[in-house]
Amino acid sequence: MVVELNNLIMETYHVIGYIVKLEDLLQHYNPNDVPTLTTAMKKIPMAVFWTINTIVACTAEINRLTSDKEESENLPKLSLKINEIHQKLKEDYDRCMTEKVELRRRMENQRNTFFIGGKNQKMTSDLCSKITKAKLAIEIELKMHIGLASVTKELETEKTFWAGMENLFFSLHYKKT
Repeated sequence: MVVELNNLIMETYHVIGYIVKLEDLLQHYNPNDVPTLTTAMKKIPMAVFWTINTIVACTAEINRLTSDKEESENLPKLSLKINEIHQKLKEDYDRCMTEKVELRRRMENQRNTFFIGGKNQKMTSDLCSKITKAKLAIEIELKMHIGLASVTKELETEKTFWAGMENLFFSLHYKKT
């Protein structure tokens, strides 16, 4: 009985982990870009309900084990339910991660054409020129304040910064369309 209880606690722990991972994905990605995220997020309230129910049952079972009371028959049923929820959330999370990779590939392929054409051509070209000017200004400031020798060390940080800015602009663009 202790092994079953331990397995149920671990399974519940994994369900909680997938709930947190899916919530994190929702914070960083638009559900329109990662469609499975919408489906997965609809399952979260039920997963939370069963997780709480299982935690309460496990607590009661631990109390029962430490006080030599009669056996409970709830754990096998809860174990099946939590296992089912864990599998569904894992499948959804794995699909979301696949869609995230596909989104990254699409963004990489569109990187060169993002600021060209479209209904917001003027706005995006203005934004592009402002970004270019800001990038040049930052490079000049780096050279003046840090010194030419350390600028090369800072280039990786700068590349990371601009890649992050580009991702931000992509996400803003996709949220508006």
